Amino acid sequence: MVTRDGRYALVLNGEIYNHGALRAPMDRDGDVFRGHCDAETVLHHLARLAEAGLCDLRGMFALAFADLVTGDVFLARDRMGIKPLYYADSPRGFAFASEAKALLAAGFAEPRLDLAAASGLLSHYVVPAPHCAFGGVRALRPGEVVRRRADGNVESSFFAELKFGGPAVDERDATRRVRTAVEDAVRSHLMSDVPVGVFLSGGVDSGCVALLAARETAIPVHAFTLAYGPEGAQFDETDGAAAIARHGGLVHHVRRVSGDDVYEALAGIVYAMDEPSASAIPNGFVAEAAKREGVKVCLSGLGGDELFAGYARYLQLARRERVFRRWRSVPRPLRAAVTGAARALGARGRVASFLGHADLPFGQRSWAYKLVMDDDAKRDLWAESIDTASLPSTRDQLLALFANVADRPVIDQIAYVDAKTYLANDLLRHMDGMSMAHGVEARVPLLDGPLVDLAFSLPPELRLAGEVRKHVFREAVRDLFPAGHLDRPKAGFSFPMDAWMRGGALRPVVDATLCERAVRRRGLFRPQAVARLAGEFFSAPPGSAAAGMAESRVWTLVMLELWCRMFVDDGAPRSWEVGTEELVQGR
Repeated sequence: MVTRDGRYALVLNGEIYNHGALRAPMDRDGDVFRGHCDAETVLHHLARLAEAGLCDLRGMFALAFADLVTGDVFLARDRMGIKPLYYADSPRGFAFASEAKALLAAGFAEPRLDLAAASGLLSHYVVPAPHCAFGGVRALRPGEVVRRRADGNVESSFFAELKFGGPAVDERDATRRVRTAVEDAVRSHLMSDVPVGVFLSGGVDSGCVALLAARETAIPVHAFTLAYGPEGAQFDETDGAAAIARHGGLVHHVRRVSGDDVYEALAGIVYAMDEPSASAIPNGFVAEAAKREGVKVCLSGLGGDELFAGYARYLQLARRERVFRRWRSVPRPLRAAVTGAARALGARGRVASFLGHADLPFGQRSWAYKLVMDDDAKRDLWAESIDTASLPSTRDQLLALFANVADRPVIDQIAYVDAKTYLANDLLRHMDGMSMAHGVEARVPLLDGPLVDLAFSLPPELRLAGEVRKHVFREAVRDLFPAGHLDRPKAGFSFPMDAWMRGGALRPVVDATLCERAVRRRGLFRPQAVARLAGEFFSAPPGSAAAGMAESRVWTLVMLELWCRMFVDDGAPRSWEVGTEELVQGR
């Protein structure tokens, strides 16, 4: 889209929910608009304010804005990273796209694996921005703007950042304000020319979004839930989701997913996600269910756990921090004596190591809390031919994030790092990639700008109240739900990968991609190290913590190998049409 005078141009992917409010003053000033879409409003807004206008945009977006007179261009990604954006600065020119494989198809990316991206994948089971699996491509981080000047110089900075802390507030007022903000967020995200559905689990996040959406619309809202066979009974939330749907008068659809379904869809998932990714499976099936019913826009409950301390790790790390705080109150001579005695106990020396970390900043003690592999584990895995010294340190990258919020309480620090890593690189990337692959636009009202600002302004003890996670959020929306519903245990958006990989439909995929022949052919890892990881998974008790970690490591390696076969190898299909059998068997 170009301004009438031909000077400014905009490419926008996303939705701007406050475009009407932004347009009103420009209408009064005499700006002439051709239509009523949000993109034209953003074009005029940025023509007036350039980068300074980005902070005014309420919504999800990946955009490029160009001054066609000066030749300057800037790219920007929304503050939470809801929409992805990639770019390449190559001898052929400067190019950008919402899908990295578009840059490959256009000749701006290289069909080779970027080892820094692969290193990040091994740690996070997704490729973390700003890295991209394709050679020569970079990904924008949340809230980042990348400028490409007419002289070819490229630079970047952040136009928006997450802020924590605010004026003192009591619980009653906080609860009221959270409820108002959530209602406003859902209402704004229902803006659409087509009916809007909901991705529904049995939990509080998607449940409150669904129930508020049902109140706001004149037609029944369609809700979509995943279910599994007997092997996934512990992940089944259909009863809770059905209770919410009945309570709110929603039209409820349940998509039952088997291991065979996942096998058949696997090649398409590899293609749709652009980059190797270990946890995109459920997003594709729930979006496919919406597509079958003709629903093209769906609301998701993503973001509530990060905003309001919903994950178990918030509670676990807070408990551990209380131990450290008490230990730091002990006089140093006594602490030294106890630590020395603990070291003398030999096998129990882990106690000494634990207590010895008491004086370290929280980030240095806890930087690896969400990793699949740390730097040492990756060094043991890489093939001898890989120059590991040249690869970025995951530890250093995470410590840099913790340093940005080192003065904040522990809960704020975890929320910040989660938002910058797990939420943006994993949850939102999978949601967008797999939803768009099925022609469904996924929206996340719980990451609405005003709600994010409010949540992070609240004292941590209102988000995590003693042992109660998401306390203020639960109280703000409790009346929406059937009585007692919010007292159910949290289930999470999980699926029975363990069973499918051990002896189910995905076992042949594991065997074919991680066999010694395949590992030697790829040349990235030591075959004996891969065999050891696979052995750890198959020997671990199903459902145990050890099995969960081993599963993540093994499936990450599987998806990396499949990605290489899809995009990198000679004769790689690079197509949505390729079948899983063809990809797995290398035909």
